[in-house]
Amino acid sequence: MTKKIVCLMVSGLVVLSLVLASCAPAPATPTAPTTPVAPTAPTTPTLPTAPTTPTAPTTEMPKYGGAFNYSPPRGWETSGFDNAFANQAGTYTLSLTNENLIVGDWAKGPAGTNEISWQSWVPMIDLHTGAIAASWELPDDETVIYHIRQGIRWALNPNSEASRLVGGRELTANDVAFSLLRSYDMEPYRTPGAYMLARSTPMERPVTITATDKWTVVVKGNPGFLGELFKRTGESQYIKPPEVVAKYGDMRDWRNSVGTGAFMFVDYVPGSSATFVRNPNYWMKDPVGTGKGNQLPYLDGAKIFVIPDLSTQLAALRTGKIDQLRDVSWEQTEALLKTTPQLKTLRGFGSPNALYMRLDKPDQPWHDIRVRRAMNMAIDRQAIVKDYYRGNAEIIDWLIPYSEWMGVYISLEKMSPTARELYEYHPEKARQLLADAGYPNGFKMEVVLEQPSIDEASILKEHLSKIGVEINMAVKERTVFASISTGRTYKEAIYAGGPGRAPYGWQVFRPTDPANKSMIDDPIANKAIDDFAKYFMIDDATAYGKIMKEFYPYVYEQAWMVGFPMPHTYTLWWPWVKNYYGEWSVSSSSTWNFPIWIWVDQALKKSMGF
Repeated sequence: MTKKIVCLMVSGLVVLSLVLASCAPAPATPTAPTTPVAPTAPTTPTLPTAPTTPTAPTTEMPKYGGAFNYSPPRGWETSGFDNAFANQAGTYTLSLTNENLIVGDWAKGPAGTNEISWQSWVPMIDLHTGAIAASWELPDDETVIYHIRQGIRWALNPNSEASRLVGGRELTANDVAFSLLRSYDMEPYRTPGAYMLARSTPMERPVTITATDKWTVVVKGNPGFLGELFKRTGESQYIKPPEVVAKYGDMRDWRNSVGTGAFMFVDYVPGSSATFVRNPNYWMKDPVGTGKGNQLPYLDGAKIFVIPDLSTQLAALRTGKIDQLRDVSWEQTEALLKTTPQLKTLRGFGSPNALYMRLDKPDQPWHDIRVRRAMNMAIDRQAIVKDYYRGNAEIIDWLIPYSEWMGVYISLEKMSPTARELYEYHPEKARQLLADAGYPNGFKMEVVLEQPSIDEASILKEHLSKIGVEINMAVKERTVFASISTGRTYKEAIYAGGPGRAPYGWQVFRPTDPANKSMIDDPIANKAIDDFAKYFMIDDATAYGKIMKEFYPYVYEQAWMVGFPMPHTYTLWWPWVKNYYGEWSVSSSSTWNFPIWIWVDQALKKSMGF
């Protein structure tokens, strides 16, 4: 098995120049020369091996000014500008312009005590701090009381009609109550199509949301679901001004953007770029390091480039057009370091795919756990890691990919013998298990997949054929595949990714969740979900350190899917991006909010020829 190295193509530079030329320039963005000076590159770059150990916090004094330019992986375009109708990850521009009640504590990340890498969505409450809410109380098992921070003002952009409408006034509890009520389609702020109605069950939703005075909001829910209520109201809802919604109906048009965040939205070119400038009246101070106490943000602005073409995106990073790129494969990282060894890197994990078999059909072979175990033991994962990934992958699949989940992750060596042998190669035992289950000659199965997954699926097909399992690959184009996957309308099985970065959501185990592609409806899993809900966002040690930690050994033994090894991926950035260590979401919801705390060394950038 071999895997082709992805090369940077000259054509990518041509497309890049067209993309950047079509976009309005970001305010305060220094002009880069068209031909930067390229240093001599080593012929054999060494990929970093530490997945979650960044360099020590900087001792440099932060400097104000400059702009940060970046591009979401795979040309990920925003799904809108009003998260009443979409999730926070999809409405990622709001992480710069608007705020939640609570947020991840930057001081507990790599810039401070390094308790968390912020490479994944992490909801542990001990790692969070107040944002719009200065503090909160959980007086009983159905009540959250938010004490709203005084002195926060709505950003005032004189060139925005919506912003002038709000007038830079002070945010109050009424604004918070309005935003939360609206997000759940609750009276008197009805919002047909509200995302949170689809995302939550009736028992997880608020019963009442009330601003009891100018600085206090009381949220009442159902007993037993306090943690979910706390997370969804405290960390998953951006706060919006009522007068803008009253005038325009909603905030889906980017021109209606008004927030209390570190930046103001000033320009948008669909499918191309989004431009932001510094909010001069932002309230937050730098919480840690040499700049502790400084007014944030340090940046004059930020610009998001949507670049669907991979070679163009990589070329943009290599030529300094963008300052940072996440989820870069190990092959691409290796190629980039040959030409651009100055790039800083942090290794993490990708989102590997898995073969999910429908378990809601008792007449199918894989309903029998012996068949599922046989299929897993037929996969030579060690060979895949060695030959396909050239050692740049982990045998353990995506269920708990990070080591920062309070000991939930289980290494191969610490698994039970029953679970461990599923990740080892035992073809003879696999054949015997199939025979014991009544399939001595194997069986046929149809697997739905999309074009980019053909290589991996072909490897699984080859391995499974050796024990008599014959796979028919039903390849679908992206939109059709997405519809089938979300609707779970495949007849037998699907080869797809999973929510590996958010295991706290339990999506892959919830019977009715679209992410539960194996159609798991297991009493032990269902009980764990209910037990976890009682402590989630309230008692981290019990929620993760006990309930989830005790549940996952059972998960691995059930062989509910056939996982492909987890590839290493990298976050890369230029050394002029300071106070940055590879962070992604400084919370469990606010994707791409790290520009609030970083700064750009413009002198260093210039000295490097950009």
